[in-house]
Amino acid sequence: MSKVRSASLIWKVGIPTTLVVMVLGIATSLIVATQSREQLTIQAESRLDSVLAMIHRQVTNGVPMSRLEVPRDIRFTVISAGGKALLDSDQPVEDMDTNLLYRPEVQDAMKATTGFSKRYSTTLGREMIYVARQSEMPGTGPILLRVSLDAGPVVSPSLNYLAIVIAATIAIVIVLLIGLYLLQSGLRRELDLIAGIIPKLDDQTSTTMARRISTRNVSRELAGLVHRVKRLSKKLHSRMNNLENAQSETQGILASMSNGVIAMGADRRILTMNPAAARMFRLLGKDVRGRLLEEIVRDPSLLNAIDEGMKEGRMRFQELELESLGGRTMEIAIEPLYASDSMNMTGVLVMLNETTRLRKLERMRKDFAANVSHELRTPLTSIRGYVELLDQSVHDEDGRNRLKIIERNAVRLSAIIEDLLTLSRLESGDESSMELRFDSIRVADLLQGVASLCEDQASSSQMEIRIDLDEQLLELEGNHHLLEQALINLLENAIRYSDSGSPIVLRGHQTMDEVELSVIDTGSGIPADHLPRLFERFYRVDSGRSRDKGGTGLGLAIVKHIALIHGGVAGVESKPGFGSTFFITLPGSSPSNP
Repeated sequence: MSKVRSASLIWKVGIPTTLVVMVLGIATSLIVATQSREQLTIQAESRLDSVLAMIHRQVTNGVPMSRLEVPRDIRFTVISAGGKALLDSDQPVEDMDTNLLYRPEVQDAMKATTGFSKRYSTTLGREMIYVARQSEMPGTGPILLRVSLDAGPVVSPSLNYLAIVIAATIAIVIVLLIGLYLLQSGLRRELDLIAGIIPKLDDQTSTTMARRISTRNVSRELAGLVHRVKRLSKKLHSRMNNLENAQSETQGILASMSNGVIAMGADRRILTMNPAAARMFRLLGKDVRGRLLEEIVRDPSLLNAIDEGMKEGRMRFQELELESLGGRTMEIAIEPLYASDSMNMTGVLVMLNETTRLRKLERMRKDFAANVSHELRTPLTSIRGYVELLDQSVHDEDGRNRLKIIERNAVRLSAIIEDLLTLSRLESGDESSMELRFDSIRVADLLQGVASLCEDQASSSQMEIRIDLDEQLLELEGNHHLLEQALINLLENAIRYSDSGSPIVLRGHQTMDEVELSVIDTGSGIPADHLPRLFERFYRVDSGRSRDKGGTGLGLAIVKHIALIHGGVAGVESKPGFGSTFFITLPGSSPSNP
């Protein structure tokens, strides 16, 4: 592609200005010449009119035609009423046209007293100015007197005016071009000087010298430009320093991060990669800027996750086991990058946090809890069996009370172990040990079954279980056994911690896209500072009271995991003195099997 050269100052300003001046000069000269020609013609006609009036007086006074006094440069003609030339001062009448009545000046004189015309004379062969007038000669009758003057000498001064104006125009144009050329040369020299100063402004050590050169050699008109350039240079230096500092800080932060960070453009080419990410993918010391991610990361699961994040256009979290990293577990955060002045996605930021050790520890914890709980079941069963045998052989009251204490704690420990095993199975998603099949469940049957299973416990505390079910809520998708267990846990808690004789509501509510199963009591309520931690394992609002009531501290944790398995959440709303509402919110559509 050829480079387009910009036009010089002469072509941009000089030539158009010159053309304008030339056009104005020519137009002015034509106007002046025309006006002067018309003025000279009027003056000549006025003179001819005066001469004609003088001749008319001579004729009316009876002066013979041969003795009429007429200026030498003026032609004089006497024309009869029939149009025949009777006398002419320059030409023999025999050589003239026999009928002069149709001359313009004669026609005007016959209509009025005097007629004027300026025309080409076929008799003399040049342009003439004519003035004709009616008169009457004694003894002859009506006649026409006509005088004429050569137009050439009359209008010749207008040509001189035209030549003078054209010459002045040419002189102005020449001076203008010379001035523009000198101005352009001077501007070029000063701009070359400024162009030489500007690169020196990039060097702080040369700023003083550049200032001294600019104030000496640059004209006053361009000195303001130099000062503005210097101010802009100072601001530019300040901004560049700030950008360099910010870039250094950013690079330092990225370099010190233990998490991997990869920034990519919308075309999936890498913009930057911090050392942690380079170590993860064994790319330390390699320049990866501008390369496609597929060229250096060959892990389909990671690439697919990034593709989905870019398509969704919103932040996405996902945990993956990357085969390219030897099966290490990574928590990946994918966040789209948008332009500041629009909503166009310009790239994506990928952050990788290794969770291999954390997941290993979690598996160890789960396995430990499951194994310990499983191993404790056998000795606890033996303890409970021997307590029953001892109860038959001990007859004193103190001994029986001690055995009851042993049995009560053994039962409580067994309940804790069973809950721990249940939690372990829920967390691991062990389908072999749990029936995790999702079916269509009639909500009315589910609530009625839960109420029936807890009816005896409620009756012993003189409590009434009421069922409140929306008419439009007929069925939901889920695991009947798990949902029943979750509701039983919530209902048992409500019975355990509510006042005797108070009602408990088991409610099913349908919203636009969610189903809410809740247990509402009118107990003493729970302080707000305890609510965020209620669903943690072994967390108790009142430890002593919970143990006395027979709680294990794991029931709400089990409820939370059952809700998560169904793609929902568990929550609580409570206020001291006004009771509590524990609820499970499930998606309205069928959840996916875990």
